[in-house]
Amino acid sequence: DIDGGNIVQIFGSDEWDSIPNWSPDGSKIAFNSGPDGAADIYSINAHGAQLQRLTDDRNNNVMPRWSPDGKKIVFQSMLSTTGEWVLQIMNADGSNVRRLTPVNSSSNAPTWSPDGKKLAFHSFRDNDEGEIYILDLASEEVTRLTDNSAVDEVPLWLPRKQGFEVTEDSVIIP
Repeated sequence: DIDGGNIVQIFGSDEWDSIPNWSPDGSKIAFNSGPDGAADIYSINAHGAQLQRLTDDRNNNVMPRWSPDGKKIVFQSMLSTTGEWVLQIMNADGSNVRRLTPVNSSSNAPTWSPDGKKLAFHSFRDNDEGEIYILDLASEEVTRLTDNSAVDEVPLWLPRKQGFEVTEDSVIIP
């Protein structure tokens, strides 16, 4: 229930399960779990059936985010070989995993634009404070959005507005 009166556990393992994200149509939930030590991305239908492991590698794969059309999932991955965070994308069924950001960029906190054509994310690629960047998925062009001495983290797209807002504590991208 929306009022919290009927809470139902749909999945639970002996390990940690975290960072759930609903599919746009509300039929599935993607989340990360670490039953084998390293975190992987899973999906499960909203009623708790049909658990599917979407990633299965030695990387720590966390923070899954469904594309607006529900066909793709972007996530951040700590590479087992370097310990660096990169962004990766895959089809919603776990196929065609592809790296979006280079090693040594420490990229994280991906979020989809409402039209699904771009991703906003946080990265330390240019400085130690970290900045917000926009990745155009068609051209693979990356644009730095912020440039200041503050720590800019976790961008958020806001629908139905134009432009973006940078406040002392956050960057909001409509």
